[in-house]
Amino acid sequence: MKSRIVLFIALIVSSSIVYGQYSRKQIKEIDAEIEQAYNNGEYNKVLEWCSSLRLTNAKINPPTFEYWLFTGYKTHDLNLSLDLLTLYETDLIYIKAYRNLSEEGFAKLDKLRRINNIYDRSILNERSAEVNEEQKKMVEDMIAIDSSFWQPYMILGNINYFQLDYPGTIYAINKVLQWQPANQQALQEIGYSYFNIGDYEKSIYYLDQVEEPYSLSTYLITVAYAHYHLTNYDKALWHSKEALKQSLNYEQKISTYSLKLNCERNLELSKEEIETLYTFLSLDTLKVNENNIRYTHHLAKEELGFEESLQKARTYSNRYPNNINYLLLKVYHYPHRNQTYYNEAVQDFDRLVDMDPNNYDYYMLQGLYLFNSEHSREQRARAMTALEHAYKLDSSQFDVHEYICRLFLWHDTKISKKYKKKAISNMSNKINADPKNPEGYIDLAKAYDLPTNGYGNNNIYLDSMLKYFDKALQLGGDSFSVKVERRHVYQSLGMFQNSIADNLWIAKHTKYPTTRKMCFYAVANNYMSLKNYNEAREMILKIKDEFPDDKSTINRWLRNIDSEIKEQDESIIE
Repeated sequence: MKSRIVLFIALIVSSSIVYGQYSRKQIKEIDAEIEQAYNNGEYNKVLEWCSSLRLTNAKINPPTFEYWLFTGYKTHDLNLSLDLLTLYETDLIYIKAYRNLSEEGFAKLDKLRRINNIYDRSILNERSAEVNEEQKKMVEDMIAIDSSFWQPYMILGNINYFQLDYPGTIYAINKVLQWQPANQQALQEIGYSYFNIGDYEKSIYYLDQVEEPYSLSTYLITVAYAHYHLTNYDKALWHSKEALKQSLNYEQKISTYSLKLNCERNLELSKEEIETLYTFLSLDTLKVNENNIRYTHHLAKEELGFEESLQKARTYSNRYPNNINYLLLKVYHYPHRNQTYYNEAVQDFDRLVDMDPNNYDYYMLQGLYLFNSEHSREQRARAMTALEHAYKLDSSQFDVHEYICRLFLWHDTKISKKYKKKAISNMSNKINADPKNPEGYIDLAKAYDLPTNGYGNNNIYLDSMLKYFDKALQLGGDSFSVKVERRHVYQSLGMFQNSIADNLWIAKHTKYPTTRKMCFYAVANNYMSLKNYNEAREMILKIKDEFPDDKSTINRWLRNIDSEIKEQDESIIE
């Protein structure tokens, strides 16, 4: 092809120099070449020969012009066809027997003329979401006049895409690909559209054909997520790594690192996952989800061991002293009631609250660490200082009241009573501020149960607790959270059947085997309180079937139950 073009150029140049144009004989031979090429479907040859005639101002016969015009239709190229209309109408080419075209030729020129009157070529590659309905109507009108060309469908696909009409985009771009199967923009647009409607297989099918993405980072991230959704974790991981080599904005980095983490997790690449987690925590100082920090702590401790994990956190925290995520990761390592790290932990918690002094959660972390450390007057004072800061920042939180009450449970009942009273008042205020929120009612119920001394409350608030737990459920509160608490209230009130119902519900819905087992024991205990010893025995046998390793406890229960049954039978005989 290249040599043929060179020969054409040489022919044009030599003809121009010697004659200024082709001879009649040459034109006749070229016309024959054009006709043969057209009939053979070699439309590139038609365009090459016709262009050579145009460049030499040769006379173009009507059949030759029609082959040229019809080639625009055969290649579905609106721009070429409109260029020929312009040449025809402005006498920029000399067409022999000007009006001597076929009826079909004149019909095509008429359609092109109508399209040309409304076509604004400047929006062909427009990628703005601001493309308006008037422009969309223009394109639809062009297609209504003549649907033979790919460019109007490309424009329609663009408009639909930026209006988030992905099915409309797919329809239009499929038209483009019928005639332009390697069109890079079309392949990307239809690939992204299929991704956005959740058809990941088709998305990958089209995006795999893209050779020149107009945004490599967007392309790689999209393909990575498509593979991830199809559980092709190896391919998703490879594409996410490649994407991270690009210049990404903050949101793209967060998204891509999250994807990479999920791939490594699914592929059980624990050490790689730990490194990614550490990198992930470097992306921002305050906005990374705390769950990621806790998970990093858990995984690193499990994979590396406590000492190595703590040392890694310590190294990163020292290396990046202004990154609060690494400091949080470090403080999560400190074990409670272990004096080995106490002084270092106290210093780090002080640093933590200094870095973000208006953060309720950080004061609570500090307070809980001190709360769970070896008790002393100094330690309680430190813990109270942190918890009071948390209280001042957000007195609507139930937890801070609870820990203050428990902190002084055996040491200063005045403080415990004071904060129990505050808890009831503040949780009531929470309900008044948002009476449709079930969380306020749950917190108020728990506030009534707060201890003020080491001997309990003698169950004097049970009715109030039950009322607010029931109200939380009526408002759509989390059933599991409520029933875990309410079952004990029912039992304390002697409403054993209700307690049984809650325990059985929890056993059915929990994902933890230990919780399920303890619920069954609680049910058995309630049956014992009802003197329904046979039902209690059946429940213990159920535990025996599901949890045979709990042998000693099961046997003790069975002995007690059998003893009660025997005693009951003897009393009946008497």
